[in-house]
Amino acid sequence: MSERRRFFRIDDEFEVRVLPSNGGPRPREEATSEARELGQALARLRKKLPEAADVIELLARRVAVLERKDEDKEGLSPAEMVQGTNISGCGIAIYSRQDLAAGRMLELELLLDSGAVRLRAVGRVISSESLRPREKGWLVRIDFVDIDTADEETLVQYVMRRQLRLLRRDREAGLRP
Repeated sequence: MSERRRFFRIDDEFEVRVLPSNGGPRPREEATSEARELGQALARLRKKLPEAADVIELLARRVAVLERKDEDKEGLSPAEMVQGTNISGCGIAIYSRQDLAAGRMLELELLLDSGAVRLRAVGRVISSESLRPREKGWLVRIDFVDIDTADEETLVQYVMRRQLRLLRRDREAGLRP
């Protein structure tokens, strides 16, 4: 049974910022709202019980430190930069220093055109293949499971423009009719 691709796929070089994910995007507004609520609650508590507010603030800092350490155990630093090698509107392949388990969820920030184009997505690891013995690392294939419609459209347009440039270059070099 042959698989039909939904989008063009091209080989390209780009950077990707990779973070462990809890399985879905967390809107910035939600995180900002939670931080604001916590700040307001601590301000109210500080008026009545300043020592209790200090303890809660210290605990919140400790939890943040432990979360970062937990991310390190998963094999990724909180914002590891990796090199991309293949891209389409529905997924990417990247080089990673770690073997990432199939099914693992990742938050991705794609930096295309030397960082001029920045896109965000959540992806699921499909496979992780060891590179040749002399090369250290893994080729990791990732499907996008959540990407903003505007980011997806920007990505598809980027891939098409890049593909046209590559075809033009090959034609000029006599590699294609």
